[in-house]
Amino acid sequence: MRSAIQNRRDRQDLSTIFNRIYVFSDILKIDESINLNDYNDVEALKILRKIFEDDKNVLEKISSLDLTRLNLWSIPKEIKYFPNLTELDLSYNHIKDIPSYISGLKKLEILKIVHNKITDIFDGILDLENLKNLNLSNNLIYALPKNFEKLTKLEYLCLGENAFKTFPKEVLKLKNLKELLLNNNELSTFPEEQPKFGDLTYLDLSNNKFSKFPDWLDNLTSLTHLVLYNNEFTDFPARLNRLRKLVYFSITSNPIDVENLSTDYENQVVLREIQNIKREKNNPHAMRRLFAE
Repeated sequence: MRSAIQNRRDRQDLSTIFNRIYVFSDILKIDESINLNDYNDVEALKILRKIFEDDKNVLEKISSLDLTRLNLWSIPKEIKYFPNLTELDLSYNHIKDIPSYISGLKKLEILKIVHNKITDIFDGILDLENLKNLNLSNNLIYALPKNFEKLTKLEYLCLGENAFKTFPKEVLKLKNLKELLLNNNELSTFPEEQPKFGDLTYLDLSNNKFSKFPDWLDNLTSLTHLVLYNNEFTDFPARLNRLRKLVYFSITSNPIDVENLSTDYENQVVLREIQNIKREKNNPHAMRRLFAE
């Protein structure tokens, strides 16, 4: 038997979606005289569900849905009434998991669930075959589901500010990945497995505990941005010269041994960062102010 609290929470989830759709879409024709406050939670829930059922065909026309900052505690099951969604933003709520029924959003290309309380990601997300952009930053995620590589079209993946203590090997199998952000976790070692993404352009591993470069990093010859600041690196190898497309490189705020650092670099971006490191060693307070700005 459903509790009164659960009914109230379901009513809130449904009503916030209903109100957000009503405000942002003029294609819906819903009776404005309905006042949900005139009904108890169970009755209000039935009314809201009937609205979704009656307007099912109209809801199918909606391709983008913004449900940010609505105090949602879960992803409402009524999301199934939006089969043609290509973009869904559920950021800044209290959502704790990504349920299996999200698998119904087959056309979804962009999914943002930033700044929630997610710990679990169920296998349903693996059915989002058209997903290209996934942002799950600032949650409590510590592992990815197996077969994550089924998201074959994924190009952008942000898992920054989560609870990863082990590098999620699953991401290395994403062949079409272009941008990967794993900043602000508790990662310290790289997997030996060679990544399958050959066209990665952006890699952010800042604010972790890495101390050694992976053997495969210099194979990422398409990299234009490499962000490694605030880790535990003591040096960086001259083989970074292979990253000829690099336009941004940051490795300050690491215990780099400047005296023994190789100067055999050709890339001007790397040489410029060496100068930044030397300035940081000579005047650490100034560098901290620079990053604060």
